[in-house]
Amino acid sequence: MLQAKASKKAAKQAKEDALEADKQARKAEVFAETEGEGVGSLGQVSLEVDDEEIKSEVGSTIRI
Repeated sequence: MLQAKASKKAAKQAKEDALEADKQARKAEVFAETEGEGVGSLGQVSLEVDDEEIKSEVGSTIRI
């Protein structure tokens, strides 16, 4: 009975491992096809500073 239980557990783990390996293989294939381009969503970051807003918050001097 213990052997049958261990066998079922091992089969379940093997199936989960196979699914995970398949998932990783598909990710690697997509990455290889795009050479890393287009993975995830890209956004834009602006590092511009509004001088008027800083002056009103800080005063006339700005320290960095």
